[in-house]
Amino acid sequence: SYSGYSHNLYLGGQGTTVQFSYIHDSLFGQNVKSRGHFTALLYNFIADSEDGEVGLVDEAETATPDSNAVMIGNVVVAKPRNSGFNTGRFIWFGQDLGGAHTGTLYVFNNTFVAGDARINFLEANATGAAVVASNNVFFASDSLVTGSGAVSGTKNCVPDTATIPSGLIAAVTAAAAPFADAAGRDFHLTATTPCRNAGTPGLTYVDGTGASQSGAPTFQYVNHLASEARASDGQLDLGAYEYVTGSPPDAGATGDAGAATDAGTADAGQGADAGTGPAVDGGTGSGGPEEAPVAGGCGCAAQPGDAFAGWLMVAVAALERMLARRRRQLPAQGAW
Repeated sequence: SYSGYSHNLYLGGQGTTVQFSYIHDSLFGQNVKSRGHFTALLYNFIADSEDGEVGLVDEAETATPDSNAVMIGNVVVAKPRNSGFNTGRFIWFGQDLGGAHTGTLYVFNNTFVAGDARINFLEANATGAAVVASNNVFFASDSLVTGSGAVSGTKNCVPDTATIPSGLIAAVTAAAAPFADAAGRDFHLTATTPCRNAGTPGLTYVDGTGASQSGAPTFQYVNHLASEARASDGQLDLGAYEYVTGSPPDAGATGDAGAATDAGTADAGQGADAGTGPAVDGGTGSGGPEEAPVAGGCGCAAQPGDAFAGWLMVAVAALERMLARRRRQLPAQGAW
């Protein structure tokens, strides 16, 4: 049953980073909700909530300056929502308690896909709250921005039927789906889409301490619970994936689509697939998207120096030694 805490991730405090995670199928609340001073969502796949995919709203911590948030390289997908649930909410930055939110949501190189045309992709609804959106792909709804907050940005790929707010300049319009297989949830770009080679380089955001950080995408999500370095040909593509000439998309990109869309069987308590480890980094840092992850079954990012990373490297080394011994025994034992 519904409660005010029925969200897959419900965050607070001074600073939180969530990266390389699959967060999905919240049955009553939002997939990610944060009342924290600073929240960074980096290279995640967030999908199929009944009440909005991401909510970044007010608390005492958000009344102070630089109560910012950043989203880089995420794939965010809504489904057509059931009767009685919120049919329009997608990403919400501002307030739901009537408090202040003194900050900016920075949205760079994400892929946003609506379940149907009722979705409103971005909303800023608090005094002092603003949105900067650049290099994103918006697909399957014409409603890009709602709310009273200031919105600015450049070089977003939008449907050619969308009404483009004046603050979003130099938009790139697409008449057809720009994806390899939207129905199969493969959101790599096609070779011919105008979303290719159209990005603005050198983007920056301001973290929760007021320091400027690079907003360049350095990784991209791999279905599911993995990541890879984002390729670069010197011409940045729009959205969460960089097209590489002559290289096919990740073979796993269309996998597990059933788990993402089957709201009736999803386990809301495990929407972030975080049951086996710490999916959320609750530190107070700036979000630090530059460190490479150590792959883990929990879908979280184990940074170099973490206990988990050390354990994983020991386990891999032990496995390699065992296989080496096995190979040395093969001549005496015949084919394996």
